[in-house]
Amino acid sequence: MELLSPVIAFELQMGKLRHRGGSDALRVHKGSMADRRCKPRTPASQPLCARHCSLRPAPAINTFLTYWLYFPLLFMGKVQSAPDVIARFGEDITLSCFFPAKPGMDLQRLTITWQKEMGAEVLVVHSYYYGRDQLTRQAEVYRHRTQVNPEGLDRGNVSLTLSGVRSQDEGIYRCYVHSELGETSEHWELRVGAPFSEPQLTFSLSSGGVTLTVHTAGGYPEATVQWLDEVGGNITAAGTTEQRDEQGLYEVTSWVTVPPATHSTSLTFLLTPRVLGAPITRPLSVEDS
Repeated sequence: MELLSPVIAFELQMGKLRHRGGSDALRVHKGSMADRRCKPRTPASQPLCARHCSLRPAPAINTFLTYWLYFPLLFMGKVQSAPDVIARFGEDITLSCFFPAKPGMDLQRLTITWQKEMGAEVLVVHSYYYGRDQLTRQAEVYRHRTQVNPEGLDRGNVSLTLSGVRSQDEGIYRCYVHSELGETSEHWELRVGAPFSEPQLTFSLSSGGVTLTVHTAGGYPEATVQWLDEVGGNITAAGTTEQRDEQGLYEVTSWVTVPPATHSTSLTFLLTPRVLGAPITRPLSVEDS
């Protein structure tokens, strides 16, 4: 006879640190050839012109198990802010969870459930009961990506290791444990971050002036982009576009146009990540030749 999971009923029901970067100054002479692409250049202290422009950069179910069916539900009604854990995109992360343990504890009576909440959606991340992992009802996105170290169970350690973190892994993770010593619950909010690549600059000349365009990619989540004038005023009204690739990472393109009547202009491009990485600041200058 097939043994029923002690969590099936529940599963079915729930179903600015300022960083200046380099001090590189890009000088674009209005009489220069248009549409040259900028590439990294050193040393950072040298001013750059349009010709070489750069940006720096189991037992049968018993009374114990019947009680456990309702244990996670007791915690769902409690509204508590979860502490943040920040994971770097593509790397592994361990979410800690501990419960009271004693030598010789019966692990056959130990039940562990890790779940993820994202809005109204609840996913089974990892389950353990009847002395072994039970992954039949594990969400597909977590297949072959989770581990609870069995060597830590008798010491009360049921921490979850999640491999190859993705942007879709963000959310609140809850750990529910029932043992012969009682119940334990812990929760974490997982946030994912990926730093943006070194910005690449292109420029073009037209009767409307000089248009400076900056492109950067591979970041998560979206970042704040600003163009600042000489006195720090925000002139970002020009234009910024964002796109996401197949991995959910962001690609950002932002541009600003300097009118031809302007004799000399100094600008600053500023990209501020929301989660991971320091702000990217790149000073630029446009001058008449």
